Amino acid sequence: MQDTIPKIIAAENEAKRIISEANQKKDRILREARDEAEELTMASRRDIREETERILMDAVQDAEQRKRESLEQLASDIEKQVRLDPAFVKEAVDTVVRRVRGEE
Repeated sequence: MQDTIPKIIAAENEAKRIISEANQKKDRILREARDEAEELTMASRRDIREETERILMDAVQDAEQRKRESLEQLASDIEKQVRLDPAFVKEAVDTVVRRVRGEE
């Protein structure tokens, strides 16, 4: 019986040690999992930000191209609509010249 009590105490101490090591291992695994989750989250955020910037740049370039094309079409339409008769242009220039000279 006297042998039994020290064995029980030794077994209890061994169990405490095993539980302590298991808790330490659990804490380490949780810490590593949190770190990995944080790294994945940051990488995902970076990827999303880069993709968003790329999409935005594409949209801006597309809008600028559409604007250029629209302005070119508008200029072409205006040129087609505003064809001045050469006689009218000559008369207008002559009138401006006369007024500048003070003849009118």
